[in-house]
Amino acid sequence: MSWSQILVPTDFSEPAATALDSALDLASVLGARVTILHAYHLVIPMSVPPTGGGFRMPASAARELRARAREAVEELVERRSGSGVEMTARAVEAPPATAILSEAERIPADLIVMGTHGRSGLAHAFLGSVAERVVRMAGCPVLTMRAGGG
Repeated sequence: MSWSQILVPTDFSEPAATALDSALDLASVLGARVTILHAYHLVIPMSVPPTGGGFRMPASAARELRARAREAVEELVERRSGSGVEMTARAVEAPPATAILSEAERIPADLIVMGTHGRSGLAHAFLGSVAERVVRMAGCPVLTMRAGGG
């Protein structure tokens, strides 16, 4: 099996950093490229008054959020630039699982390496698991990693 394109989603957490380190090690051995993806999704709870209307985010706030997300993922690539691995940074506004699956198809990814927080019980029931959805729906292998490599 030839893996030339590895997708690494990040939420900038410790598990995501562990996954990125492992993906870079693997990419270095395989001569693969790495795409680091940050998906941000702003959910605004909305209650609509009986007279209609609702909340709309000011365009300047949306632009600021987009710029900060792009800068953060580009800084992550810059900090890891000494790895010798060719990297691309992407920041997209979409629900994380949707963004990861779409990006995996777009590039196309041979492997997804992603961190998982390992939530269970009520936290998992309420928050769900992005990693679980990606594992179930991805068209390529998915390697999930908890912080510390476990």
